[in-house]
Amino acid sequence: MKRLIACFLFTAVFLTSIILIPNNQIAFAAGKKVVVIDPGHGAGGNSGYELQSPDSNITKIKDGGGTQGVATGVPEYAVTLKVANKLKALLEQNNFTVIMTKTQDSEAPGNIERAEVGNNNNADLVIRLHCDGIDNQNITGASMLVPAPVGYASSISGVSAEYGQTILDSLVASAGMNNKGVVQRSDLTGFNWSKVPVVLVEMGFMSNPQEDRLLNDDSYENKLSQGLCSGIVKCLNKTKLGWNQNNVGWWYCTDVDNGYYYTADNGWKAINGQWYVFNASGYALENTWYTDSNGHKYYLDSDCMRVNGVKDKPRWMHINGSDYAFNEEGQLYVDCTTPDGYKVDKNGVYIIDKEK
Repeated sequence: MKRLIACFLFTAVFLTSIILIPNNQIAFAAGKKVVVIDPGHGAGGNSGYELQSPDSNITKIKDGGGTQGVATGVPEYAVTLKVANKLKALLEQNNFTVIMTKTQDSEAPGNIERAEVGNNNNADLVIRLHCDGIDNQNITGASMLVPAPVGYASSISGVSAEYGQTILDSLVASAGMNNKGVVQRSDLTGFNWSKVPVVLVEMGFMSNPQEDRLLNDDSYENKLSQGLCSGIVKCLNKTKLGWNQNNVGWWYCTDVDNGYYYTADNGWKAINGQWYVFNASGYALENTWYTDSNGHKYYLDSDCMRVNGVKDKPRWMHINGSDYAFNEEGQLYVDCTTPDGYKVDKNGVYIIDKEK
């Protein structure tokens, strides 16, 4: 009897630890999201041909070489790569994983090849960097191209348009430039082969002498990269109140404006009648054991919820080849006979048949 009582004991100390809600919530350290940066064009271009869309027979040249500055004579690919490197550094400072489709001016991969970099890395966003050129030298400003619902892009056109608008607004505010708006395109190979959100920003007109010089100015390029980074951060770090999920796991937002989330400091949290534990980075524990400060062991299942039985009826679970029983408070039965008559050893593992 004493052993059974010990198995069921749920101390006042433990009750206090799970009922009190600490006020010292800390900002959540988000899991790294993946951004692919695609600096447009390359020296010499690429004269090969590729399909415009996976469901089309239309072929297009892989890289026509891009435009060049009417005043500076600098090629587009040189500008896009410089801004790409600046943007990469800023995004990495903001805890993003950044992958480049190219790192040298001499590289000129095709558009399908560039799209596959995003697809293969399950990117949260692919941003393609370009500069514009037109016969009218008076035209200035930035525009954002986004995919129409064509080819693989059918499923990501909506979110791409949303991201494109946010990033464009941030860019023009940072650089103080003309906003030429968001344009949907169905004829861009790099869009039509993308399975992940993708946008293409035209950062200004190299056919306009003044904008061409700005595009080749280091301080202006810093403004461009800062504006793009701010927009990307705003898009990909967007959260909602309550449960959110990313490629690392589930987390629970308690304050969208200030970025506060449940963490390990908050102890057990009761949410909609279920109990959860969060780690130091803010992710709910799942498919794992948890031991509290009193030595009691618990198990968090695939839904991140604490496993528990009901009064006098343990919850049995088969975990990693062994059977375990949990009481109504979720504690693992150890070194005792469970209320339904089974013995478990000091590690909580079922050891013999039910007692006669």
